Amino acid sequence: MTVAPRRRLPWRVPPGWYSRLREVAAVAGIVAAVVAVLAFLGIGPLYQGTSPGVGPVPSVGEPPRPATPGAIPSVVGLPEAHAAARLRKAGFAVAVHFSLATTGTQVGLVLGQAPAAGTPSGSGTTVVIVVGTAGGSHRPKP
Repeated sequence: MTVAPRRRLPWRVPPGWYSRLREVAAVAGIVAAVVAVLAFLGIGPLYQGTSPGVGPVPSVGEPPRPATPGAIPSVVGLPEAHAAARLRKAGFAVAVHFSLATTGTQVGLVLGQAPAAGTPSGSGTTVVIVVGTAGGSHRPKP
């Protein structure tokens, strides 16, 4: 039995294609890193127009504003479950966003909130809390 010779494909990879692919991958990685940093800082479409009254998220180092009756309590620095419970107990709805934590000690803690603590608001107002995670925008594994 005779076997037909194997034919070569008529096309070849253009010269320089692999190095170009590496350049594109590097640029995509840099863009992804910049977007992650901007999202962590609360700059960009994540916080613009997501719900009424949501503004920039205060930083972790910002001192809490004094509480007033009907004001949003400060939950920055608390674990996610405690922060959500405190806000719900005060009569507020809670929306959780996740952001990449800069240190391992921030994972699972509230890094920011919007509206800010001390802002006078009515019952039922939605408070967005930003929780630190080790892997980006998903809930950390328990």
